[in-house]
Amino acid sequence: MKNMKNKMFFAIIFIAFLSSCNDWLEMPEDGRISMTDIFSNFDLTRGYVNKCYSYMPYGGYIGDYAMSYSGTLLASFCDEAEDVQDVQSGNIRNWYLGNVSSNAFPMNDYWRLYYDGIRICNVFLQEIERSPLLVERPNLAGEADDWKAQVYTLRAFYFWQILKRYGPAPIIRKLVENEYDYTAYTRPSFAQCVDSVIADCEKAISYGLMWNTGLGTEGERGRMTRAVAYAIESEAALYASSDLWNSDVANRQAKWERAAVITGKALNECLANTYRLYSALPTGEAAASSANAYQMYFLSRMDMSRTIDRETVLECKAQLAVWRDAGLPLNAGSLRAGSCPSQEMVDAYEMINGTPPFQTDVDGCVIYDVVIPRIYPSSGFNPDKPYENRDPRLTASIYYNGSLLNFTDPNSAINIYQDADCRLSATDLRYTRTGYYLRKFNNNSSDISNQADGYMKIFRLAELYLNFAEAANEAYDPVTNIPGVQGTVLNAMSAVNAVRLRAGMPGFNANGIPTQTEFRKKLRNERRVELAFEQHRFYDVRRWKILDKTDIGVSGVNTTVADENSFSYNRFSIGNRRCNSDKFLLFPLPYDEVCKMEKYTGDNWQNPGW
Repeated sequence: MKNMKNKMFFAIIFIAFLSSCNDWLEMPEDGRISMTDIFSNFDLTRGYVNKCYSYMPYGGYIGDYAMSYSGTLLASFCDEAEDVQDVQSGNIRNWYLGNVSSNAFPMNDYWRLYYDGIRICNVFLQEIERSPLLVERPNLAGEADDWKAQVYTLRAFYFWQILKRYGPAPIIRKLVENEYDYTAYTRPSFAQCVDSVIADCEKAISYGLMWNTGLGTEGERGRMTRAVAYAIESEAALYASSDLWNSDVANRQAKWERAAVITGKALNECLANTYRLYSALPTGEAAASSANAYQMYFLSRMDMSRTIDRETVLECKAQLAVWRDAGLPLNAGSLRAGSCPSQEMVDAYEMINGTPPFQTDVDGCVIYDVVIPRIYPSSGFNPDKPYENRDPRLTASIYYNGSLLNFTDPNSAINIYQDADCRLSATDLRYTRTGYYLRKFNNNSSDISNQADGYMKIFRLAELYLNFAEAANEAYDPVTNIPGVQGTVLNAMSAVNAVRLRAGMPGFNANGIPTQTEFRKKLRNERRVELAFEQHRFYDVRRWKILDKTDIGVSGVNTTVADENSFSYNRFSIGNRRCNSDKFLLFPLPYDEVCKMEKYTGDNWQNPGW
């Protein structure tokens, strides 16, 4: 009787959640409904699948999902940017000062969020197997398999989001009854957790998870597809092989070889099913806001017909509002300059000939003498004209002094020098803290009366290229074709060069990449610029274990008028950060969850340092 009441209670809670997301779901007036009732009704069962989607990222901001909103990009929490809210009491300032704990952590509680999502998925996967619908209507078997495929993929996605933030976490693949004995439970390894993620993706594929055919409707936007499953596998396998989780010398090589095969298959399966890097050139009105295909891609929403965008695997549902949350003070309705790109981020962009402008260390980090970088010999970099002849992705991603607001108007240059309309400020939230503003995702015409900014991409084909390139190089070298990988892209060099070609940059081989080490340096920088401000750098520096180098502080540039036709660019340090110790490699587990697990198991589950 007690178990029946518990089940009824959870059923009421779950259907309440369902009702909030699906107005067409009708409940009895007294609110009581059982899982048997739900899974005996076609519409309610389909509605439960929709509920499984409720925990997907919503807009691309930190802590941002369907139930909450925040206007801060993750770029502000790594060396990509300095946030203007660093002068105010709150999450940003506390992060930079290292004043955070498991009880006061600036990111939303992803642990509970995604475990809630996992539980909903587990309910569906359990109940659908005993649903009387499949007995009464055998013709639904195919549709039921499609539902299962989607939910297995969702469960893999949710669990992966937990792992990349918190590290090893309980693997929960079925409903946990109230009487479950936790005392013998031990924390699994990261490898075991990743295996669980990959197993769910493979299960989804075995149930016939569909590709995005281009025949979908707007109602199917954000649907789990086979490309999503492969993208999850690709990212999870890459992370599991990286330094943070691959310290076992005896198994290190084997992990990288496995990752090369998994990431290679993911990439080539997508290529074989019509996924392509976005290549549409801006014309007409689009030419005002975009200088090239790369820039135009981030201002575009994925078209369900896939006639133009065949690169996006999965994107956030809600449109970004860079003009408001990280915009120019020229924008009507702008609230703050938000995530201001750092000088270090600008320094990462190569010269147009493919030569790095500055010398780098073994991890690909620019070498600085205080804040002044060591210029790479023969690079052609001119410190008096620092933005000339640089990688086109710099112009596409960052507003710097002299950037054209409108690419079709040569008189629309943005002025970020002293006393100008977009000037530097150490205190005003509407003006840049670093001498730069975020351009990626921002349409030059956007303001309070015209929301025209782009969408955050969760997975896209370029990432799959770069995942494979890294794994293939670590497993072998830049040019060896990977055993077991079939398709059009077989080695690290060919994968990274496909991405660079789209960007208008020469391939690595054009400049000679003789060693695995040199390729690693350049590839890490390639990830930094290609995936800039897309929520990858924050995790990359952690899995590479270089946080102590990258997040010690950032710098900016103070631009002044030297004479009538030139400017002077003076670098300055914004200040030290105290968020670069090893404890910041992982999020802390919620304090009350740690207390519970210690009570049950006798072990301290908290991540190191917290």
